[in-house]
Amino acid sequence: MRWWLTLLVACGTPAPSHAPAAPPSPAPLPVPRADAGTIDAPAPRVSTDLGPELDRLADIQRVPQDHELTLTTATQRITLRDGDPAHAEVAPVDTPALGMTSRDGTWSVHVDARRGVILAEPGNVEIHRAGPLVRFLGGVEGQRTVVLDRSVWGWFVVRSGDSGKTWKETRLQVAGSTIASSRRSLDLVTQDADWVRIDDEGDVTTIPIARVVPDSYACAARTLWLPHGDQLLWFDTKAHGKVAAKAHGYMTCAGDDALVPVEGGVTRCTHSGCGPVLHRGDHADLMAEGVVSATQLDLAVHVERTGRASVDVPLADGERLAGLAVWSDVPTLVVVGASRRLHLVAIP
Repeated sequence: MRWWLTLLVACGTPAPSHAPAAPPSPAPLPVPRADAGTIDAPAPRVSTDLGPELDRLADIQRVPQDHELTLTTATQRITLRDGDPAHAEVAPVDTPALGMTSRDGTWSVHVDARRGVILAEPGNVEIHRAGPLVRFLGGVEGQRTVVLDRSVWGWFVVRSGDSGKTWKETRLQVAGSTIASSRRSLDLVTQDADWVRIDDEGDVTTIPIARVVPDSYACAARTLWLPHGDQLLWFDTKAHGKVAAKAHGYMTCAGDDALVPVEGGVTRCTHSGCGPVLHRGDHADLMAEGVVSATQLDLAVHVERTGRASVDVPLADGERLAGLAVWSDVPTLVVVGASRRLHLVAIP
């Protein structure tokens, strides 16, 4: 990957009167906010363009669950799991009523309306009668897992251990809303009070939890977080607990922690409690020890980080901020360029 430096420099500090005169340095970049701090890090790194030219940005998943960001155009889905543009996943927009293809493109599941069944390919193997939506595919080597959604009639986890030759089905009664998570897993809570996680390798993990119905704000990574009145309940594979916080919007889960919109901003919540309320901005994500937020102000993006000075990153004419994610603890802006293609701006 080829990177280059933007023309962004730290504000200099005057030399003491007894020291030799320092060589002249470039003028600091003007910032649109009087309270913006000085830059305490190397200049941001800007990637080459990535992905296709955007036809129409129909929707942006602005909550980067587990540091994964997905942007959807009218015809394509672009998923960013890390800061390497070469790893960007570009695929057609999923149509659950028609079927899905595995990420490696080697197998698929589709609805055969004429025969009234759902088929797995290759092999043309019937795995279920028609009706459910195809929600998730996971698999590795000979293991394949399909999740089908028939709403009030139940969800079905259909699995094969022999590369799709034979399949076995398990029915689940799901309680409440599906759980927001990255595309690496599908997370459900059943009416039997189980957290069921299906990952992208096709493994299914069932974790008993308290009997609580999740709402649309719930999220999961290594830990499941469920809003419950003025509290947040959390569960992992070994323990559970609760902290005091009232969610006022969609939460972001990353690792064991959660970024929670609350009255007045956002807060970082861990198993032991929640931190101070911080500025929310247009986009936000979790860092190792805090929160980062980004707000576009005309032709600059104002970035705030816990325990660090704020940074103002300039944009060119026609560019706009599409998202923010933290990869390897480096905040990275996702920018739509004037060319209608994406590029990444990493802030060390």
